[in-house]
Amino acid sequence: MASTNRKPRGGAASPAPTGVMPVYDSAPMNERRQRILSETRRVIEENGIENLSMRELSKRADVAQRTLYNAFGSKDRIVGLAIQENYLEQVARMRFATAPDTMEGVIERLARVCMHFGRQRNYLKAVMDLYFAPAVHKDTIAMMRELSYGNVRPWLLRLERLKQISPFLSREQIEGDMTDLAFAVMRKWTIGDIGVARMADEAVRGFLVLAAGATTGEAQALALRTLARRKRPAPVAADVA
Repeated sequence: MASTNRKPRGGAASPAPTGVMPVYDSAPMNERRQRILSETRRVIEENGIENLSMRELSKRADVAQRTLYNAFGSKDRIVGLAIQENYLEQVARMRFATAPDTMEGVIERLARVCMHFGRQRNYLKAVMDLYFAPAVHKDTIAMMRELSYGNVRPWLLRLERLKQISPFLSREQIEGDMTDLAFAVMRKWTIGDIGVARMADEAVRGFLVLAAGATTGEAQALALRTLARRKRPAPVAADVA
């Protein structure tokens, strides 16, 4: 997994990570902040986040524990921003054959994301552990949701302009429902109920079911046609992780 390069001391200050209100903001602090995120990404890749402690992270990043809190506020925010950084970096390197504002584009991106990150068990498990944790700050959850919104928002914005969204729903509600469903499917993979291929298949099928109910006109007709063409999934017991 690619890591973020550290900026040399004395160089231009990098901007504070999205969603973070640091206590201190200076060139040295920004350098430490990026180093902390880089080390957090390595920890997630190696061991996941179940046993990640602020003490261990401070040693790996070579900063005092109070610096972690000054820079980010909490462990959840550090992990959330490290996940966000990693996700955006890897998706930016992907090449897609379909436009992002089409139903085909949503399906391609959803399937590719599931297959790609499903091969990074510790990373995807960290996403699910954070998202489904009972006591995570709402800003961190919002960060996780925003990553998923990016896959469906261009298409939904287009449907909004074409007036092909159900009059009983808002675009924001549909984004939220599609995100909740996709994360629920991914959660099934993290606990071993399904394998990677089945995860991608169920995520796409769930998206189409929601699309068929949340849209009108040609968008709804296309969702139904696409659903009709899809093969029924094999029994779960036959799925290979």
